[in-house]
Amino acid sequence: MTASVSAQQVDSKLPWSVRLTESEMIRCPESWQLDFQPKLKWDYCHGLELGAMLDVYDAYGDKKIRDYAIAYADTMVHADGTITAYKLTDYSLDRINSGKILFRIYEQTKRSEIQESARSALQPV
Repeated sequence: MTASVSAQQVDSKLPWSVRLTESEMIRCPESWQLDFQPKLKWDYCHGLELGAMLDVYDAYGDKKIRDYAIAYADTMVHADGTITAYKLTDYSLDRINSGKILFRIYEQTKRSEIQESARSALQPV
């Protein structure tokens, strides 16, 4: 199922989960902007929304949804596995939720830095 987001409208014939996902992708063209973020942030809401979006991708197979989630990892995860705006020493449970999506993204990409960052993000647990 594909609908053009370039028209800035969501196809009303799509399932609600796809419509909501596409609506968020229109509202926040860059995945790091989710939850009204003006700057890069590694936080609970990003993990929650992107995890749900990956569920929609799993159900309907629209690659632009998967690519949107992967773009967050591409933006936040560095080649050495470190994560922008994430400090392990903060021991914040709110930062762990975003780490969970990295396992799913690793399954899609098989990129070692994603796997390393997922382990790092969940280390406090």
